[in-house]
Amino acid sequence: MKPYPIIGSAQFGMPYGITNSSGQVSFDDVIKILNLSYSAGIRFLDTAELYGNSIKILGNYFKSYPHFGVINKFPSQSMGYFCKTDILVWEEKLKASLSQLGIKQIDSYLLHSSNDLKKDGSQFLLDWLISIRERGLVKRIGLSVYDSHELDGINLKNFQLIQLPFSIYDQRFLIDGTIEKIKSFGLSIHARSIYLQGLILTNSSKWPAWVDSDIRKHHEKLENFATSNNCSLLELCLAFIQQHIFLEGYVVGICNLTQLKELILCIASFKNLSDLDWKNWAINKSEFINPRAWPS
Repeated sequence: MKPYPIIGSAQFGMPYGITNSSGQVSFDDVIKILNLSYSAGIRFLDTAELYGNSIKILGNYFKSYPHFGVINKFPSQSMGYFCKTDILVWEEKLKASLSQLGIKQIDSYLLHSSNDLKKDGSQFLLDWLISIRERGLVKRIGLSVYDSHELDGINLKNFQLIQLPFSIYDQRFLIDGTIEKIKSFGLSIHARSIYLQGLILTNSSKWPAWVDSDIRKHHEKLENFATSNNCSLLELCLAFIQQHIFLEGYVVGICNLTQLKELILCIASFKNLSDLDWKNWAINKSEFINPRAWPS
């Protein structure tokens, strides 16, 4: 099966994305976007406490409209160690999220920082995560990671899902063997940042000044390749993702209804570029492919 799209909700709760010129999506537009998504067969949303008031926005939507499966994140913890009383706080926050969303079960609950599993007392956290799955508060528990080394020292047998950055330009997890490692444990894999916050879909002439000339020329080649093959940059991004059938799903941020319609059309008229050597397009410069390294 081809991986399925998951609507990212960061733009619903705050003005997220380096190429987002329209700011936070209005609630009226959220309704239109999610209603059309549901009509098109999209059934999952991705959110987090870090995404402004997106959880509240989704909860307001669910009061009157169809429910989607929700992927939520356990926020990174600031304390240096954990103790038994922390479980009460985590439990309260999870149940508050469920109440705010108006649902009884979260599909997938992902740690936003795998480093929390490496702190003193991390067994309290792991035991609690396993318990919320056993009690049916969540279907799956997993990890949201940015770099391969974040999985070092973690027993993946305890989890069911990994979310990671993956795009035509960011192929680190595939090239270094991390994808094969995850697959060997039988975990599902979700891709995010498939557009690199929209940069891959944007003409290089409109890129920020801090992007170096070599990467800019690389993108110009991709633009020319798309033109010569009679396809858009969006179609290339999706063809790359859908070619990798080890993916269960992929998160896409939507800022307006036009973007969603373009996505739905591209999925429906999928271009098969299976003979393309995708590795030729990979960029191995973390200062570009990792948004956390971008100038603020």
